Amino acid sequence: MTHENIFSETKLAQCFYLLHGSKADYTQLSPEIGIRELNFLLIQFSSINTATSLHNMEIFKELSNIFLTVVKNDKITTTIWQTVEEIASIPNIFFDFSKIKLIFFDCGIKDLYGFSGKNRLYINTIPFKEFFNYNLSQSKKNILIKLNFLSLVLHEIGHILLRFKLNDLNVSSPFLSRIKDNHENVKKNVWETGQEVEKKFFKDCIDWFSSVHNINEEYCEEYLKLILNNQFVQFDAKQAGVFTIKEDVLQKMSFSYRIRRKFYRF
Repeated sequence: MTHENIFSETKLAQCFYLLHGSKADYTQLSPEIGIRELNFLLIQFSSINTATSLHNMEIFKELSNIFLTVVKNDKITTTIWQTVEEIASIPNIFFDFSKIKLIFFDCGIKDLYGFSGKNRLYINTIPFKEFFNYNLSQSKKNILIKLNFLSLVLHEIGHILLRFKLNDLNVSSPFLSRIKDNHENVKKNVWETGQEVEKKFFKDCIDWFSSVHNINEEYCEEYLKLILNNQFVQFDAKQAGVFTIKEDVLQKMSFSYRIRRKFYRF
């Protein structure tokens, strides 16, 4: 890859990040915290760098394989399609999930998990690298990283598909209500499209990394194995030993991010 291509891919990622960051809804936060968060996100956007080095980190090869399995898995892609179809429905169109490109990046915003562009899914390596370095059993780290990554991929593909259906790269599900009355293809307003997709697979939005001391590794390993092998099974958060996040505490944002000091992933 040439320096020109690296520069272009990085700048494109930064532009998508700013585009989606401009549509974050901070109304549930105090003005002080909202301004602080917005300033932080805007100041740090230039630290996004897609020329990340993942050498000697086998876990990212495994995550890449999970992504490839997801976009080729009929049951998974059909479920995502049907979920978004309930939100925005356009007849007789086809979306090629295999065209989605996974791009890892490094970033000074360590609580930014990822975001999406046009047929691009951007994943920040920093939260995963930090968790991987925790003093935990290897098996526990692996399953939590993989499930966190899987839910993030499902979440962001939901955004990609919504924008494709509405033919609008600028659309954001937190603000669907603003266009619903004038857009016949918008069927309903939802809190957040990515979260709707996550709930189809996990019933709730789950704080995977905070579940580290309670997780049922055997159950979660089996779930991951089944779902990636085209066997759709119902996820039981209680049996899995994971923490769920109440929807009313989740912020409405166009990328996956945790407000610092609150430990929630959006």
